[in-house]
Amino acid sequence: MAQIKEAITEPQGVNTDAVIIEKDGKIIYQYYNRGYTPSTPHLSWSMAKTITGFLIGQASLEYKFSIEDKVSKFIPDFKGSARIIDVLQMSSGINFSEDYFGLPVSSDVVKMLYLDGARLGATEYVKTLPRRENVKPGDHFFYSSGDANLLMEILKKVINNDQVYENYPWEKIFKPLGIEHATFERDRNNIFIGSSYIYMSAPDYLKIGQLIMNNGLWNGKQIIPEFYIKLLHTVAPGVDKIAVGGTSSARAYSMQATTNLPILGRGLEPEYEDLPLDAILLLGHQGQLIVASPSQKLVIVRLAMDKGAKFKKKTFFSAVKDLINSTDAGAYTTAGDHKNPALKSPKPSEGLTGKLHIMDLFKVPLLIRSYAAKEYCSCRFVVGRSHEDCYDDVALTMPIMPQIHVTDGENGTKKITTTFFIGDENTTEFTGEKFGCRLVN
Repeated sequence: MAQIKEAITEPQGVNTDAVIIEKDGKIIYQYYNRGYTPSTPHLSWSMAKTITGFLIGQASLEYKFSIEDKVSKFIPDFKGSARIIDVLQMSSGINFSEDYFGLPVSSDVVKMLYLDGARLGATEYVKTLPRRENVKPGDHFFYSSGDANLLMEILKKVINNDQVYENYPWEKIFKPLGIEHATFERDRNNIFIGSSYIYMSAPDYLKIGQLIMNNGLWNGKQIIPEFYIKLLHTVAPGVDKIAVGGTSSARAYSMQATTNLPILGRGLEPEYEDLPLDAILLLGHQGQLIVASPSQKLVIVRLAMDKGAKFKKKTFFSAVKDLINSTDAGAYTTAGDHKNPALKSPKPSEGLTGKLHIMDLFKVPLLIRSYAAKEYCSCRFVVGRSHEDCYDDVALTMPIMPQIHVTDGENGTKKITTTFFIGDENTTEFTGEKFGCRLVN
């Protein structure tokens, strides 16, 4: 137990909010910190992508379309030849940059969530981006939150009914799993931000892991289509070919999730030797984590608000392995037990930093105001934390904090306005538990 506690609390900057480890249907470790409890909602960040993929898989059967269909069939103004499966596998060919640390005003993910995309809509921003040169859709890998948000516009176009669309995640995922309280935030065009913005409690994230562990079955019903589960456990073809510079070359990506399989096309062994070979990983910014292994009947959940990338996943997975082996849970088989000497260890990759233009520097105040307004709003009124706690959480990634003002809106809504001592302001509106907060100017 001490080894796990050390792995989730050190070094400074590691801010673990919740951990649940379940083996063979039994919870063998739980931890809550910083005011979080089993009923407190927590931001998913990129773990939302996997749920986004599940919704596409379900809709493909219900609405009779193929994931081999081209994106342009559903979004006519999409430029390029990418298929839906290329987008699911992060191989769309869109020239998207994914960088979070510091004040990355030139990063497309930041522009999409807080700058241009907040004004246009997330997918409208993504559609303005050029295609990559020298690679084709399906023949490469580049991790992109823009790809995930395209999927949610495809889903909206396929359903073609606003009321059905806005209830779809609840009807197809949350309610069947018994998740009573979930928030899924939307952009200004009422399209779900499938890359980043789901809020649920730690036990509810555990249910997502259990669903994966059970190969998509829940109470005898196949929630996730079998064809999708098979692809979820298969390394994407583009990953086998090339990881574009600036994305992780070690990540054995599949369908809006990461496997722990070897990348045979590039001769790389599994990234995490202390996790099972069939583990599926949901990874999110600031240390969010779900691991699910069908063969080992294992689910791990970690929720956090880390400052920087200081959390050591491999150290944590080693501690989990030691914990399991110290119990009477039986044999625990991992990728390290199946070493292939013909494969080499993958090298860690550095994230891509977008090209900074001089005009981008003028966007820094706007980014600070927008980020603070959006994240403070969700922290206060979706998660339910205090002003002091939310202020501190937002400040983890900000060099300076704006002034924050909260006022009552119409019909019980809340408005959060951020300003510096002089200059413009940004406003976020909270509209209720279901759809949470979004920037309105």
